[in-house]
Amino acid sequence: MKILLKYFLTLLVLIVVDSHGFAQTPNFSGTWILNFEKSKLEQIGESLQATMWRKNYLNIVNYKFGKSQNEFVADEVFTGRPKNHHSIWVFDREVSKSNYSLVPRTSSDS
Repeated sequence: MKILLKYFLTLLVLIVVDSHGFAQTPNFSGTWILNFEKSKLEQIGESLQATMWRKNYLNIVNYKFGKSQNEFVADEVFTGRPKNHHSIWVFDREVSKSNYSLVPRTSSDS
């Protein structure tokens, strides 16, 4: 009985540890399109504001350039379930020889 339990626990540990290698990871690359049926994008001053609302939540994100054209800031305010939150995302433009891309630098939840 102890040997069977030992093999079972060993097998369980191997499955749990190795499952991370088989797990899918999110891929946010490519082109993103704003769904106008669920959201609204409008220019407010020097920034763009995206508003998404549904029955149980409201999400407002203000997009603007930071200290330079190589810094992009997304200021998000979420009101709804399970709890309200405020996040600020700062992206730095990664300059390479052949292309430009935005890379997240920091995020802050409060």
